[in-house]
Amino acid sequence: MPGLTEGDFEEDGFYTAMRSLEDSCDALSTERLPSLGEKAPKLHKALGTLLSILDRSSSCYWGCQGGDHAIEHLTGGVCNAARAAIRLMHMGFYDEALTLSRSIAERVNLVSLFLYDPATLAEWRCADEKDRRRKYSAVQVRMRLEQGGWGVPTGQIRYSKLSGYGAHPGHRPQHFMPDGPPAAGGLYSEIGLLISLNEIGRSVILYTGIFIGSIALPKEVSQRLSALAIEAARHLGNADLEGMDEYWERNSAE
Repeated sequence: MPGLTEGDFEEDGFYTAMRSLEDSCDALSTERLPSLGEKAPKLHKALGTLLSILDRSSSCYWGCQGGDHAIEHLTGGVCNAARAAIRLMHMGFYDEALTLSRSIAERVNLVSLFLYDPATLAEWRCADEKDRRRKYSAVQVRMRLEQGGWGVPTGQIRYSKLSGYGAHPGHRPQHFMPDGPPAAGGLYSEIGLLISLNEIGRSVILYTGIFIGSIALPKEVSQRLSALAIEAARHLGNADLEGMDEYWERNSAE
């Protein structure tokens, strides 16, 4: 068993080594992404434009509508989460990217409820943090959508799968190959990158559709957002969490 030296306790050395590993993974992801089929590069590009417009919409770039800016603030949070998720994805932190995708998915369901039942937005706005956690948790929001007979953008199965990677303890870290061992963040995985990109993309696309119906934007901005969301949706690939079990079975048999 190897011993320890004083140098093993130098935190700066660890940070420097890990940053180098992450930067190398980022560079490799950037290099390989354009060659990962037809859809992935186009989805990545479309998401950048989509987030650019959503970010400006969240900060009253096209005019302030007044009020408490509840929807704008939720949208700004979506943009921040998506940007962070994409950055983590590039650096090989796929579990963490999926955890942030889950956060976006929660906001998709929440704003969907506001759109279907405007009274819930008024209630949410007035509620304190304790009441929001009690009445508007992810489970409660999904149940209220189901009880209202409305569509649930992110249902229980997908939400559970998003939760199982990184958010909940017990899952092996960065485990995206059927026969591969768990891995540290900062190591490139093609399937990890593709799954993360598609799941982030799906959540952002769904949020965009709900956002357009929840706020008054200039007509040309709404039309541009709608067109971009449709374009991005066309580029969503088949590599996602719902297909992971099938992917593992297929690759284990080969």
